[in-house]
Amino acid sequence: MSKNQFISELNKELNLLNKEERNEIISFYEDRFQNATFEGKTEQDILNELESPKDIARNVLNEYGINSNAETRKHRIDLLSVFGLIWFDILVSSWLIPVAITVPLALAGSWFSYIGVFTVFKFLNFFPALVALVGMTAGYIIYLFIILIALEIGLKVTQKVVVWHITVFTGDTQRSLKNKIDSFSFVRLFKKLNIPKKIISITIVASLVVIFVTSIAAFYIEDFSFASIGSNNISTYDVETTVTDYEVSDMLELVTEFENMEITYITTSDDKLTLTHVYNYDNGYKVTHNQANNTLTISDSSHSSNWYENIFNWGFNFNAIDTVQKLTIAVPSSIELEKLSLSNVYGNTSVTNFKGEDLIIDTVSSNVELNDSIWNHSSIDVVSGDIYLANSNGESLSIDSISGNVNLENITSPDNSNLSIDLISGDITLSNVYMKNVQVDTISGNIDYFNDDTDYVLNSLEIDKISGSISKS
Repeated sequence: MSKNQFISELNKELNLLNKEERNEIISFYEDRFQNATFEGKTEQDILNELESPKDIARNVLNEYGINSNAETRKHRIDLLSVFGLIWFDILVSSWLIPVAITVPLALAGSWFSYIGVFTVFKFLNFFPALVALVGMTAGYIIYLFIILIALEIGLKVTQKVVVWHITVFTGDTQRSLKNKIDSFSFVRLFKKLNIPKKIISITIVASLVVIFVTSIAAFYIEDFSFASIGSNNISTYDVETTVTDYEVSDMLELVTEFENMEITYITTSDDKLTLTHVYNYDNGYKVTHNQANNTLTISDSSHSSNWYENIFNWGFNFNAIDTVQKLTIAVPSSIELEKLSLSNVYGNTSVTNFKGEDLIIDTVSSNVELNDSIWNHSSIDVVSGDIYLANSNGESLSIDSISGNVNLENITSPDNSNLSIDLISGDITLSNVYMKNVQVDTISGNIDYFNDDTDYVLNSLEIDKISGSISKS
């Protein structure tokens, strides 16, 4: 037997060990042969001194607690261990493994958001943008190491659980498989890049210092602020008929359709309807004035409904910190609108001194405020947000909300007026609300209803609730 045959056979006999353990032992015996010349011995002399590869392997495996005898390696499954493993899977593995896998992967995926860092040059002046870029780059470097640690922890947790399952059902008969599972490591893969530890340490320390310095600099750089918020030219629309000769059929309809807009409706002493739009990113703001039916429609299409348009039109035209979209609608005080319809997804809505037939406010997540207004029919539909109405007069008022408080103060109306409030969660406060027919339907929330005029008589009052207190006079 030659040296190479000895090493090859020994490597084969040690196949139950993982690669690192096996290489360490093989390396030991290769050194024995290399040192033979210094000892004045031949290769055959060393072979004569050593045991056979099979005996050596058996002794080594015994030291590792592995029995290489095929007959004795048969594993008998312990039912108690299986029962404990099943309960562990139900109570722990069912959530631990998904968390150990998905959280690190989510962190790793979010690291690619680094490309968005370069948008600071759109919203900051050059020097502050450069400082911000350097600071955030250092932050992403630290984040990369955190991701690596999270991946390693998640991998080790998953490996331990998998190896435990293999051990319960196979014992030590699958030692080679378990060693292969245990040997995989993200840190080990990172080490294969052969980056010196000194460079890694310097990078981490330098990144932390840069983060600290740029954070301090952000407080002292005077122009470290977003680029000036733009405002389009004020658009004016002439009212085609005189303000004193309005017929119902000629009254203006004003309709808005937005996804993200803070809307303010006010009156003005001018004889023109004025729209002022304030924004800080490229937008799809559009106004359509249909003179035939006297309808003014205001919309914003900056949020495309088609996914492919969002991809190809994305560019760097978004504000990574804050988006500003504001619209002020100034209507001549002498004008009575036929309909004012404010449709919005995000952004607070404020209406002051409205005078008209129909007032419709439909929003998803925003607060609604209505003051000093007169309407015949009004409908306010809010998913999440507070609603406040004060010092107004209306024949019919319908409020539909899921989550948010409703507060009505000093509301008057003609006879046979109707107030309907449908709320799931939130408090309802009615103070000096003089409407003849009141219906309140809520699931969770307190109700307070007080009028100073104790002689005022309602036609009907219906309150339907599940939880919460009721106070009324």
